[in-house]
Amino acid sequence: MNRPVDWKAFEYKFSTDPRPAFEGLAYILFCYEFKQTYGIFRYYNQPYIETQPANTADGHKVGFQAKYYDAGTQMSSKEQDLKDAIKGAKNKYAGIDRFHENLINHKNSILKHIHSTIQYNEKEVKIPQDYQKLTDFQESDTQVMIIHGAAGAGKSATVKDFLEAEKNQKEKITLMFSASDLDVKEENLFLYDGNYGLQDLFGLYKNEEHRLCIIDSAEKYCTAKYPEVFGDILRQFLDHGWKVLITIRTFYKDTFCNTFLKNTTYSQQEIPKLKKETLTQINNQYPFVLPIDPKVQDLLCNLFYHQTNRRNCCSV
Repeated sequence: MNRPVDWKAFEYKFSTDPRPAFEGLAYILFCYEFKQTYGIFRYYNQPYIETQPANTADGHKVGFQAKYYDAGTQMSSKEQDLKDAIKGAKNKYAGIDRFHENLINHKNSILKHIHSTIQYNEKEVKIPQDYQKLTDFQESDTQVMIIHGAAGAGKSATVKDFLEAEKNQKEKITLMFSASDLDVKEENLFLYDGNYGLQDLFGLYKNEEHRLCIIDSAEKYCTAKYPEVFGDILRQFLDHGWKVLITIRTFYKDTFCNTFLKNTTYSQQEIPKLKKETLTQINNQYPFVLPIDPKVQDLLCNLFYHQTNRRNCCSV
């Protein structure tokens, strides 16, 4: 049975300062309405709305603002204040969807430059990659996975094929960054676009069950200007419950893990260089002139060679 609110009783109970009590009540009701069991992240003096926008079950973003006026307030005198608040919220938080789009576009821009095929005589020659362990990692309790191998072995290509296979899993949030993205002077500058930064990212995806952060070419940490910040950002992803997938050259793997994952359990997979037997199988499927010289064949087993010579990769 619904009962009307006795605002006079409310003012009497919180006569000292009813405004924060009203805002607290509105916050509790908002969390209840939109099933925000663990509350909602908010900044001190959050602009225009009381908390960061929350995710609804149907994928929308919602927010609220609570304003308390006593019975003697003429609402007509507050009309402009309310209009300004609505306008400010629309301008500030319309960017939430854009922030998500920017993160996805950033991932796609990295993937665009990763090649898991060879261009030969206007045909796309597919290089087979085994990503089953990545699929298993997604379903496991392990929080970190290391994909390592020599330069040109196909580490990033394996991740790209894995993501291609997972692309229809709409309930999974996957973000991707290069190691250089984490090399910033301070945490607040990571991804900062004038409106949103790292903490906004965590708040945006707080209620998503499956969250994966991919850090590509992590060996670049060794030339980072700010390795402490690099490690801090990585740790924050872990502390916020994200799974983290890292690609790195084998030579740097142990030092990286000892530096940044000292007390963290992780799984790993080594990506071997393309075998000559596999090269022969590809040759049978896509006939081309395979060089006789073993040294040239070794060169063809390195995917870096194909990425820099995509049009003439097997015509030597």
